[in-house]
Amino acid sequence: MIKKLRIWSWIVSAFIKKYAIGITIGTIAGVILVVYFDPILKMLPITNTQHIGRIGSFTLAQLPLDIQQQVSSGLTKINQKGDWVADVANTVNINQDGTQYTVTINPETTWNDGTPLTTADIELNIADVTIDRPDPQTITFTLQEAFAPFPTILSQPILRKTKMGFIRKKTEISGINEFSITDVETNGQYLKKVILSSGNSVKVYHFYPTEEDALVAFKLGHIDTIEGLSSAPMDQWSNVSIEKEPDPNRYLTLFFNTADPNLQDKTIRQMLAYATPKSTDDDRVISPISRNSWAYNPQVKPYLYNLDTAKEMLDKIVAANPNIELQITLTTTPAYVDIGQQIVDAWNQLGVTANLQIVSFPDTNEYQALLIGQQIPDDPDQYALWHSTQATNIAKYKSPKIDKLIEDGRKETDKDKRKQIYLDFQRFLVEDSPAVFLQELPNFTIARNGALSKKTN
Repeated sequence: MIKKLRIWSWIVSAFIKKYAIGITIGTIAGVILVVYFDPILKMLPITNTQHIGRIGSFTLAQLPLDIQQQVSSGLTKINQKGDWVADVANTVNINQDGTQYTVTINPETTWNDGTPLTTADIELNIADVTIDRPDPQTITFTLQEAFAPFPTILSQPILRKTKMGFIRKKTEISGINEFSITDVETNGQYLKKVILSSGNSVKVYHFYPTEEDALVAFKLGHIDTIEGLSSAPMDQWSNVSIEKEPDPNRYLTLFFNTADPNLQDKTIRQMLAYATPKSTDDDRVISPISRNSWAYNPQVKPYLYNLDTAKEMLDKIVAANPNIELQITLTTTPAYVDIGQQIVDAWNQLGVTANLQIVSFPDTNEYQALLIGQQIPDDPDQYALWHSTQATNIAKYKSPKIDKLIEDGRKETDKDKRKQIYLDFQRFLVEDSPAVFLQELPNFTIARNGALSKKTN
């Protein structure tokens, strides 16, 4: 036993003699690291990574605008009133008939790596528009006919793709702002993950088809923040922070399928509009155009909740058609179940046979009444939503008068005349009641304590 201890003693002694300098330096470094750990830690290039959940199915070409805007800016931008103003552009000159837009950019504008931005870098594929670049700071867009909302198209962020890496080439998408898109992961054609990087700051956006999927990921700790929720389901959690952000361009709407035999009659839709409970708070919406817009009409019929008026209308409908049997199925998503149930209860109280159908992904082609959130454009042009030729007109609404107003509104370049067109558009559309506009939908962000303050700083 003693002999073995002596052998180990010789080995240790020999090891210390051989590596004395290294051991001494290591010991001193260890002491310094312990004593000055916090200051040293702050000096290290540690990456701050945020994992953020977003709801919706997006392709890279349809990446949410607010994410794109962290990467770059457009030639123009839209203010709170829906007006366009110059952004990257120095000037935007429009010819007399509204068919040509000449844009100049500041020669000092650079990509985020310091490379000068020129008009040759601006890639915009716009149908029926001819693009000329007479010099590095000037770009001209020539339209076949006047299109008043065209400057809002120019608000699309300017992006470029660059191959990065020596062995394994990767595509990086950058712009003139702080962040770059450094990695993208897809599931088929739809985005699963997008990574934005800037120095030591990284934002990893995870995309989920439904709010329920995002909430499960949050509970499992896969993400620390969810942006764009329609409600705050975890308001009772002590370790969760909640931020509510108003969005005047997003509201809850009750659409009627005007092609359905039960809902073709305008009087029936008006009756149901009166019988639909509505918010009495400041978030009430009465028009398809945002109340912040320069084209907003506050004088449209509000269809205040009035069951007596609705019953009087129903009596007249039944008197004119004694055999009528109104049966309405209201379809909505889990996010709006409570409101949907209130509407169905009110309709049943009126005397209409109504029931509620809950689905995660509503079929906008096959429904009777549909309660969903609606995102509207910044510009008052709502051709895609209400023109009779558009597949995105989910109410299947057809009105020659509305079609004409929409067509005239997008051709008229005089703002005062254009405003009058949209005042009439709102008045006649609301009178026809292809939809009932209910209330603004704020966006909720939930985050684990600390993550929300990190996001906003």
